[in-house]
Amino acid sequence: MRSLFVLVVLCLTPAAVSAADSGIVEHKGRRIDVMAHLEGFPYTAPIVDLQAGRLFYKKKGAVERLMMQSFDPAKADKVDLAAGKIISPKDFSKRNFWGAFWSPATEKLVIKADENNDEVINFYEVDPNTGDEKRLTNVGYVYGSRTSRDGRYVAYESRATKDETSRGDVRVLDLKTGQERIVYKDSVEIKATWGALSWQPNGRGLLVPFLASSLRAKYNLLYVPLQEGKEPKVITDVAVKRAVLYPLNEWLNDEEFLYASDEADFVGIYKGSLKGGSTLISRTGENVKGAVVVYDGKAPRVASIVGDPLKSTLRVFDPSTGKTFFEREFPGRVGFDDAHDNRLAFYASSLSNPFSQSELTLTDGKASVLERTSYPDALLGKIVNCVPEKVSFETFDKPEVPGEKGTLHGYLLSPKKPLDGADRRALILSFYGGGNSYSTTFQVLCEAGYYVLSPAPRGTSEFGATFFNLGNGDWGGGETLDDFAAGRYLSKRLSLPQKKIGIFGGSRGGYDAMRALTFPGEVNGVKDSFRFGFGISDYGISDVIRAYEQGNISQWYVTLTGGDPRKDAPKWKDRSPEAHADLLDAPLLLTHGSTDRRVPVAESRAMYEKAKGLGKDVRYVEFPGQGHGYKGTDALARYYETVLGFLGSLK
Repeated sequence: MRSLFVLVVLCLTPAAVSAADSGIVEHKGRRIDVMAHLEGFPYTAPIVDLQAGRLFYKKKGAVERLMMQSFDPAKADKVDLAAGKIISPKDFSKRNFWGAFWSPATEKLVIKADENNDEVINFYEVDPNTGDEKRLTNVGYVYGSRTSRDGRYVAYESRATKDETSRGDVRVLDLKTGQERIVYKDSVEIKATWGALSWQPNGRGLLVPFLASSLRAKYNLLYVPLQEGKEPKVITDVAVKRAVLYPLNEWLNDEEFLYASDEADFVGIYKGSLKGGSTLISRTGENVKGAVVVYDGKAPRVASIVGDPLKSTLRVFDPSTGKTFFEREFPGRVGFDDAHDNRLAFYASSLSNPFSQSELTLTDGKASVLERTSYPDALLGKIVNCVPEKVSFETFDKPEVPGEKGTLHGYLLSPKKPLDGADRRALILSFYGGGNSYSTTFQVLCEAGYYVLSPAPRGTSEFGATFFNLGNGDWGGGETLDDFAAGRYLSKRLSLPQKKIGIFGGSRGGYDAMRALTFPGEVNGVKDSFRFGFGISDYGISDVIRAYEQGNISQWYVTLTGGDPRKDAPKWKDRSPEAHADLLDAPLLLTHGSTDRRVPVAESRAMYEKAKGLGKDVRYVEFPGQGHGYKGTDALARYYETVLGFLGSLK
């Protein structure tokens, strides 16, 4: 493991010492093999292209390489990822890689990526025989995209500048000729962003998700005809609130389409028409986490994933009659990789399984499932160090909403070999928690002997629309009080004093960790506190207005703050952790990538300078060349060394 990263501010004690060449971290008398977690299985979960019969994935390491492997979807063979070949000389640990598909028109791979880890996302063509790469688009950001049925064209949403509220458009790129044309230019009133597109079967039009008045709670669908002289048409009711909406990959016919929406307080699947109107076709009250169309002969069937953060059910049913052809429950998260004709590729993950990838085939109303790839059992025995337990606890207002009934859900992850005595500590994930899916961070912490609580505060997805939307306009309010409730629960459950419990998180979770440690004592008329003993904020937001103005996803803040935060500056200054740095009375570790555009590095730098100037115990580690989140085993190993060093320094 090569030492590529500079620790900008190093205030850690020798409690965690790295053997840089081996990846072993000495911590509290333990030898943590960080590289076993990062490279024990040296491949990422593959991107599946069923039509082309190809897998695309990365080989992990100090340098990450893009790989490809062909397979026969019709054969019941497991895939050995080691048999793939490297198809690009580029180092993918130094760039964002957000998708790939095979172009039958050019016999080349198309990837959605940036070049310099700066989130300037475009399409690139990669020749798998030579490794040559050619840029196909030149926009500030590619959002949702979808290839046409014949694979020749790709339709995508673009944005011209870093400002998410700036004008964007919908474009169609001809992969064979390289020519593209703009088929729709958006506006503040009809803002096309963050959505998955869908092609009309005859190729004459597109379904484009958009935000009415640029509001995140007002998702709708626009039909964009591709013939000259025809005007786009809004085909959903803009008066209806929707925080989730996406069209499925295939239509039922040239007039009728399918889409998922949370317009009824749960995410359901609806049949819509270009003529207007819609009908719910999934089961009332069930929360859909994903849906695609797969075929049985020529008959379209809907494959859906329903459930909550605990479990997922994969179901295949007839969209006209509701008849179920296949149903299986998984103890964790399930997601779709690809669908083509009568085949469906999907993955499964849980707190004790990083991923397994399978293929479902539908023939004459019967479904068969084949597992293609999975982690080796021997490695799982080494890297799975947490014992998960579903728990629940009360919070300040005992929310009675669909998805949660008076309590909050969480997972308590207990280390198989906990620390004892004065070293016994626990950490709470501040946000993006409660899910039954794998986390390397949890497993490393458990191996080091720490307990971890992963709760689902308000604003968590997968519980339905009402619970998800509870925090809209109240960022830093109710979910912070939920974190306090989680702290009290954990303190009582483990008989730990508050100073032995810390809080950590990344991005929005980094904000929430800092918010909890600098909370002024009251919000929304509710007085509360929990004196966490320490905190870790990774690439977190310390000043809401500054992050809104300087980051590249400004529209994301609109929902959380209820509008442009500058219009209510006193409120959002008050809810910014930096404004209350004087209240910080516990050790705080800040980490950030120097090239982060989503949450600019200025957020952590400013928080560090402010807190340090006030004499607070704050430590800051910056990762040069890293963006929003850390990529490559060097960066991740250094990150875990840094975290364990911080924890080892605590008194």
